Amino acid sequence: MDSLAEIDQTGSYLKSLFIDGVEILKPSPDGKETHGGSAVMIPFANRVKDHVFTFEGKVYTLPADSGNHSIHGLVRHAMWDVLKKDEDSIELGYTIACPEFPSRLHSVIIYRLDKDSFSTKFEIENTGELNAPLTVGAHPYFMTHGDWDITADEPAKKLECVDKYFPTGKIMDFPIHELSARSGTVFDSCFTGGGDLHLHNGKNHILIERKNMPYFQVYDGEFAEGKSVAIEPMTGAPNSFNNGIGLITVEPGGKFTCSYTITMIE
Repeated sequence: MDSLAEIDQTGSYLKSLFIDGVEILKPSPDGKETHGGSAVMIPFANRVKDHVFTFEGKVYTLPADSGNHSIHGLVRHAMWDVLKKDEDSIELGYTIACPEFPSRLHSVIIYRLDKDSFSTKFEIENTGELNAPLTVGAHPYFMTHGDWDITADEPAKKLECVDKYFPTGKIMDFPIHELSARSGTVFDSCFTGGGDLHLHNGKNHILIERKNMPYFQVYDGEFAEGKSVAIEPMTGAPNSFNNGIGLITVEPGGKFTCSYTITMIE
């Protein structure tokens, strides 16, 4: 088969992806799931400042796993259950149930591989008794081959940040053509809008379609290794548990669904 995806049950981690014989994602050089492939970020994406948040009047303390901050959710090192599997798709599930989080969240991820595309669908249900905050994200590192640039079907805006990582709430106009290897900028930046995104990676044209994931992070720093760029679909902004930007509240018995699809365009 010319298209192939390798999924690890630990973290429901997408280790590698080939579409029509082309390697789409950069492998992790050290086995860490946020240094290659595509990690799953639930129930928050990117960082929570000082690993503490207040939700509906109660203070919660998360693991400090990025300096004094908490990073990339609570499911990356968990063993997910395989719920369904066939030649072209796999469905995995995991339930967050811990004192660091207000309620129980049951997460299902459905990966589907076609000849020219790969889709990831997230289905999140609050199976607990209290409201639950939620931001969903993915962390795919797309291979580049020399120069790369990102274009978008709709205008995108950039979130202003302090201390590099934490949005202030100010959203600024941004010329999307500056998302390029030629810009001279090392990106670790959050954007909103943009509609469908297009990565022209020096060799291929990759289309990224998002549903209910209006934010995205662009990263081409140290772990991109000069041969990839991470374009991370997200439902909310970094530190959303504290700043509320894009934060979703899921009521007991409530469900939330979002997805993104990667397509290689000839």
